[in-house]
Amino acid sequence: MTDIERINLICADFESFLRGNYFAADYACCQESLESLRTRYWYESLKQRFSLSGPSQMERCLEPDAVTWNEDGRKKHSSNKWGRYRDGGRLRQTTLAKVEKNAPGSMRIFNHPLWDVLDFENKEVMEGEAFLQLLSAELQVVLFKRKPIGINSYVERVPVNRFLLRKLELRADLEVLACLTWLLREAAAKKCSNAKEIGDSLHNVLLMMALELHALRVALPLLQHFIGRVLPLGLPRYHQIAITPIQYLELAGALNKLVFNIKGQSKVLQWESRVRNMYRLLSGDFGLDVPLAMSLPTEPDRKLSWIPLKVIKQFKSFAWSRNYGWKSVFREE
Repeated sequence: MTDIERINLICADFESFLRGNYFAADYACCQESLESLRTRYWYESLKQRFSLSGPSQMERCLEPDAVTWNEDGRKKHSSNKWGRYRDGGRLRQTTLAKVEKNAPGSMRIFNHPLWDVLDFENKEVMEGEAFLQLLSAELQVVLFKRKPIGINSYVERVPVNRFLLRKLELRADLEVLACLTWLLREAAAKKCSNAKEIGDSLHNVLLMMALELHALRVALPLLQHFIGRVLPLGLPRYHQIAITPIQYLELAGALNKLVFNIKGQSKVLQWESRVRNMYRLLSGDFGLDVPLAMSLPTEPDRKLSWIPLKVIKQFKSFAWSRNYGWKSVFREE
């Protein structure tokens, strides 16, 4: 459950972070290996899930056999591993298994398919459709349809069209991030015409999730992985990404605040309701200002020595529309 005060607190925390890390925010704070990132995501998810204060308390609650006590109740020994996990240190499978007993589902977070599909050195993940079958059962119902053959049956993928992408956006979560990333990599490899549409849906889901990712302390480096490797796969020729992880979070903050400005909207919302309202805002159900302001920013590809005049005019028109949308959004906030 979330209310506008929690949204404001997350935004205030982000602004405080920027004040303390202004010069590093676009560089070191955004650069992190996937291995470190997945460990920190696992750690922060557990910390948030059980409302724990830090490494010591998490070790006591989630891996109690790693702590020994004196007869008078004082701590005798601690492994101090959990401080390293907080910083993205190596996580052993034995620890994962122990924690899974006390926190069911935590192993899935660490071994989530998202980390594999974000690794562009991993070519096997794109072979066949086995990756999609690693996603949640609920998502597979969306991605596949049953085809009966007498008393037998088989499943086949549904086409990747606006109808499917809408369903995915309305389910915005880690499973959907992994799914859209795989679909975009597939479309780019096959040079499919729907790569841009998939990229736009992925952008929308990142906007919806970015603030919650910041609450887990992983937003900036995770967004950088998407900006650097994934989202460019959906761009038309002559375009390059023109947004930073910090700007993503600023957009996400504005989007989440707008959700609570919708007339007649409840003051406290479940995640599914927030996603539904954010989708409606980004789809233009309440006007075109939000989709114009929050569409994925691009600029002319600087690596090219020549760009057609027609494309330059499109960039100028996009910039004008984006500025118009922002002025309207700020009035609504």
